[in-house]
Amino acid sequence: MEKSKTNRSRLIVFDVEGVIIPKNRFLFEIGRNLGFLKLVKILIMGLLYETDLLSVSVALKAIFKTLRGIEQDTLLHVLDRLPLMPGVHEVFNNLNRENYKTVLISSGLPTFVVQRLADLVGANYALGFEVGLDNKALTGEIWGDVIESGGKAKVLAQILKDEKLKDEYVVVADDRNNA
Repeated sequence: MEKSKTNRSRLIVFDVEGVIIPKNRFLFEIGRNLGFLKLVKILIMGLLYETDLLSVSVALKAIFKTLRGIEQDTLLHVLDRLPLMPGVHEVFNNLNRENYKTVLISSGLPTFVVQRLADLVGANYALGFEVGLDNKALTGEIWGDVIESGGKAKVLAQILKDEKLKDEYVVVADDRNNA
């Protein structure tokens, strides 16, 4: 028997990397265009995070210092070339048709990049971290709740409050940072 619509979760929260776009591919593509040494630094920071030797915040701050001077549009151009995971458009089309609210949350991508993805797939919310910009070039500074311990939960709690929902949500994620 199908649940009635009033008992179903009304908010679907998606992690971005590994769920919407291939995991680790965005920063790899950025890094490989910057030269060997910068790519190696990005890869090492990513490896230290993946092996739980660095927090996501420390790793990303080091990576984005390496990206200092890169144009904001360069990041969007790299995103535009990345493939989406299979079935993403169909999933979001179906969720939108059924009037679900959808959220993209990423601790690995800046908000402006996540917003571009949200526009592409039709998500209602796009949350990432903030980046310092000077004349549309990255300053190397980043900040935001999503890169802090427990930050994604804090952001989700605010969305639930804004949408007047309690426990009516589902999270689709693929790594420990989303636990």
